[in-house]
Amino acid sequence: MPDEELAAKTEEHASALDAITTVVSVLEEARSTINRALGLLFTTGGDTTRLDRLQARVSQLITRYNRIVFQVQAAQTVVRPPTPEEIADANAALQKVREITFKDAIRDAGFQALSDMVDRAQQVADQIDVQA
Repeated sequence: MPDEELAAKTEEHASALDAITTVVSVLEEARSTINRALGLLFTTGGDTTRLDRLQARVSQLITRYNRIVFQVQAAQTVVRPPTPEEIADANAALQKVREITFKDAIRDAGFQALSDMVDRAQQVADQIDVQA
C-alpha cells in the first residue's frame, strides 16, 4: 500500500473514531438528562416505565460504541518486545521484592521466636508459682 493510501486510511479511521467519540458524548449527555427526568418522576410518583426503557437503550448504545472505540484503539496499538533496559529495570524491581519478602520472613520468624520465648517463660513462671 503506497504511503498516500496509508495516510488516507489513517485519516479516515481517525475521523470515524472522532465521530464515534462524539456520538458517545452526546449519548452520555442524553443519559444524564434521562436520569434527571427519572429522578423528578420518581419524586413526584410519575410513571417511569418509558424512560427506564429509553435509559436502558441509551446505555446499550454507549456500551456498543465504546467497545468499537476500544477495539479500534487496541488495533492501533503497536506491540514491541521490551528493551534490555526495561528488562533490567523489571529484574531489579523483582530483586527488591524478593529482598523485602526475605526480610519480612526473617522478621516474622524473629517475632515468632520471641513469642515462643515469652510463652515458654510464662510456662516456667507458672510452674514456679505452683511449686512455691
